[in-house]
Amino acid sequence: MKSVFWHKAALRLNYPFRTIRNQMFVTFLLITIPSILSIGVVSYYYAYTSQKDKVEAAHKQSVSQIQRNLDFQLEQVKNKLLSPYYNTEFIDNINQYDELDDARRFQFQQSMRDFFSKNFYVPPQRDLAGFYIFLNNGELIYQTAGLNPDQLKRSFRTEDWVRRTVTQSGRVYFSGAYPDTFRGENRYLFGASIMVRDLSSNRNLFSIIRAEYTFDSIAEISRLSSQGSSSQVVLLDAEKRVLYSTGEAQPGTLWTQTAVPGSTDAENVWLDVNSQQWLVTGVRSTVAGWSILMLTPEREVFEASIKIRQSIWVIALAVLVVTAGLSVLFSSYLTKPILALYRTVSAVKQGNLAVRAQVGREDEIGKIALNFNAMVDEIEHLIKTKYVYQLKLREAELAMLYSQINPHFLYNTLDSIRSMADYYDAEEIVLMTTSLADMFRYSTTSREMVTIRQELAHIQDYLTIQLLRFGSKIAVEWDIAEELPGHPIPKMTLQPLVENAIYHGLEKKRENGVLRIRGWTEDSSICFAVTDDGVGMEAQKLEQIREALAAVERDHEAMHGIRSMGIGLLNVHARLVLKFGSGYAMHFSSEPGAGTTVSIRLPREA
Repeated sequence: MKSVFWHKAALRLNYPFRTIRNQMFVTFLLITIPSILSIGVVSYYYAYTSQKDKVEAAHKQSVSQIQRNLDFQLEQVKNKLLSPYYNTEFIDNINQYDELDDARRFQFQQSMRDFFSKNFYVPPQRDLAGFYIFLNNGELIYQTAGLNPDQLKRSFRTEDWVRRTVTQSGRVYFSGAYPDTFRGENRYLFGASIMVRDLSSNRNLFSIIRAEYTFDSIAEISRLSSQGSSSQVVLLDAEKRVLYSTGEAQPGTLWTQTAVPGSTDAENVWLDVNSQQWLVTGVRSTVAGWSILMLTPEREVFEASIKIRQSIWVIALAVLVVTAGLSVLFSSYLTKPILALYRTVSAVKQGNLAVRAQVGREDEIGKIALNFNAMVDEIEHLIKTKYVYQLKLREAELAMLYSQINPHFLYNTLDSIRSMADYYDAEEIVLMTTSLADMFRYSTTSREMVTIRQELAHIQDYLTIQLLRFGSKIAVEWDIAEELPGHPIPKMTLQPLVENAIYHGLEKKRENGVLRIRGWTEDSSICFAVTDDGVGMEAQKLEQIREALAAVERDHEAMHGIRSMGIGLLNVHARLVLKFGSGYAMHFSSEPGAGTTVSIRLPREA
């Protein structure tokens, strides 16, 4: 039961694929779909990698641009803070500040205001929030307007920027970010401070100049260099604390989300931040040692690639639909003549030989249709030929019946003659009449196929009569294979060959002659040869006979116009050609004065 179930299931599954049209359609799809998918995957891969390379290069360029702008700004700040080293009056007054009277100190403060005002405000700097100057003992000797001296002094005593500035030994120290508590504004600042002293003096007298700046320029640079709405620019100090961020990171907090670049050349790295892939591009400032980070989420980096992928799928789907439609049309174009040919074949199968395939094409299908039409023509011709043959055969049998005096009357008469000859002890008459009666019975039987044994017995009856006629002039030799007698053979196949050998070969010979009858098997055929050593025939006569045999093979009606050979042999040849076709052959060989051999080959399954 299971095997039957699975067999039926397999048939149901295979049913849609039984037609050539469906097979071609599925084949087209199996070829097209992998091709489209391959093209789509490869196109997306190249678009993905190209987009990735371009975005990474753009991030490096943007971060490098921020680095250059920031370094330029910080370099200007650095140069302004170093300018007092080039003002000898400032250095001298710092060294002698304790010795200056009030008037001299006031004059010094006025000159400092003028010097630093020109230095810091010419040209104007929008990021400069203010600056102030301390002596090493904590005395505030100058501050810009709007600053509370007490707060500044408290900052000098309590905050770490003073110690860090002193440890720089004359180099600029950048600090921040920190809230602008001195002015009470809601913003963050970064500071740049320097210790100024007379390097040629052993006195431990110095001043500390500190300038404070907003992040406005840095914010503008970051905004202009941003690579998307979700991109973030983060500025970190040397201790990985946030100075500025366009994202959610708060200034002054410790940055722990990603590593910090250590190179002054821009670098790209992909990191997992909060369970999301980010492209992180970092670089270090050459002036302040600050780090610049640009972070962009993966979805924004590959936004264009995602759109390309969606477009590729839409195009692939459209191409697939178009291909499917073209496949249907193309398969219909190819299978339509095949279906027409199939319908014609079915009609011929039902017995309608009047139909012909109407394909109207010159390709292989058209050639098949032409060959099929030719085959149907040949079949129709063969059927008509066989019908004519059967009709002629019936006519011949009828003519034979008409030409015979009542066979039963002949049998009875011959039996009476035999009885009378037997009564008068005339053995030769008995033998002749017995053989003649057997021949009549054999020739009038309605069976078309007989055994070789029966055919040979009929020949023996014929030879008995002929030997009584010719006496010792003719000797007969038999050579029949043992396996042959039981095989079937068309009636009256061999006797006309023997008759032809006697009448056209041996009877015309003055001397005694020999008749040889041979039968054997060869591969899938049964072969017979009837040989006489009679008068033979000329080459011209032999060629005429062979042409007559070929003419009958082409058209059996041609036998009525042939006079070059006996009508009995032509009848045998025509019957066997119609019955066996190419499986049958008759061959003549002869030499004048040497005799003639007639051989035939029949299919064994006959």
